[in-house]
Amino acid sequence: MDLGQFSPAQETKLSDLLNINSLWDSLNDCLLSLAKLPDPHAVLVLQPAVEAFFLVHAADLDNENDKTNRKTNDHEIREAVSNFECLGPVPTRKPEDRDSSDKPFTLPSTTIPTDPSMPTAVLRTPPTLQTISTNDLPLNAQKIVEFARTHRTVLNQILRQSTQHLSEGPFHILIDYASILDFDVERKYFRHELDRLKENIRGEDLGVYVRRDHIFEDSYRELSRRSLEDWKHRFYIVFDDEEGPDADDILHEWYSLLLRSMFDPVYALFMINPDDGSTYLPNPLSHCNVNHSQYFKFIGRTIAKAIFDNKYIDFCFARSFYKHILGVPVRYTDMESIDAQFYKNLIMLLDNDMNEWRSDLTFSLDLCEFGIHKVLELKPNGASIPVTNENKHEYVRLVCQEKMIDSIRQQIGSFLEGFYSLIPKSLISIFNERELKLLMSGLPDINIEDLKTNTEYHK
Repeated sequence: MDLGQFSPAQETKLSDLLNINSLWDSLNDCLLSLAKLPDPHAVLVLQPAVEAFFLVHAADLDNENDKTNRKTNDHEIREAVSNFECLGPVPTRKPEDRDSSDKPFTLPSTTIPTDPSMPTAVLRTPPTLQTISTNDLPLNAQKIVEFARTHRTVLNQILRQSTQHLSEGPFHILIDYASILDFDVERKYFRHELDRLKENIRGEDLGVYVRRDHIFEDSYRELSRRSLEDWKHRFYIVFDDEEGPDADDILHEWYSLLLRSMFDPVYALFMINPDDGSTYLPNPLSHCNVNHSQYFKFIGRTIAKAIFDNKYIDFCFARSFYKHILGVPVRYTDMESIDAQFYKNLIMLLDNDMNEWRSDLTFSLDLCEFGIHKVLELKPNGASIPVTNENKHEYVRLVCQEKMIDSIRQQIGSFLEGFYSLIPKSLISIFNERELKLLMSGLPDINIEDLKTNTEYHK
């Protein structure tokens, strides 16, 4: 066979031209056998063959799909405005309804067209990675995904040992199927991409002068007037009338104090989850603060900067908020992490016959804002539409969308506008919501002495 006559423009695929499917079958069998050995590094002897598999099939896939069409342009993401989405309950579980925590296989979405009639402030864009059935993928993509699923442990082990960056090597196609990658491999790729964003940064550290007892106002005043390029510099924090021996320790303290201060009730920006007393979500009534949109944008950029600087933040958000950052549709089940009792009521509604309840429930919500009671209709004329067995699934979807999306749409939009200005959405979306929480906050601290005190020992 004369491979010199092969041209990428030809219809014949490289995998078909080489006609070595039997080799891949043998590789598959060998990897399965080596994986059973006690030595976890035994599989590495076949790393060149595994790389060859990905080179052949990824080359075909790259020819079928131009990379510029498979990667959503970050500028267009920031310019586009689209609807949030809440997935409601369904009678039967379908593949497209799986939660992102199930680690589904994914494909990049197409570019979102910009509607010139809409405002340019970002609300929330569809995910760059969409849940999709393996059968819906191109043939070569199916081969890659099936091979990667079977040998996921081996692949991640190879990627941990590799000195070549993921986006530059034979396994670059796995970036588009991040659910196959382990968290530490994803984080390694993510950090390398952030380092690339820092390569062109020139100049000295940026001094930020603040008073400890006015840290939020001073930090906002100092940094809101700075350019995006200034934000990419390393911050040098100076507390008024204080001297710090270690700049890195002071930077960490500044992040901790600043981000904690944003939960101060005086700003009315966030509210704490009453069920767990530890997770936060945007306050639907933050509009009482005339600067709330600018503050949310500032907070979004500050949290992205903390990730940019590899600094952990010592608090957590509600699960639905992490999904908003990733562009993942929230589900009605996410309501459990926001209001457990309300979620239980929804489950009771779904599990029981509405005819036996004799409920006066309608497609509306009773709200109280600053002492004023009002009725919010979930759909046109909703206060006159009773919830029945036939429409209760729609009711659950709409009421969850109102509580997790519509009531805080502006707040999330401003936050994401600031966040994405430093960390591209296409980059952060490689994680799922649990991994993003781990990336931002790290593992929780464990008090060893308290653990010893409250542990019972049995022989």
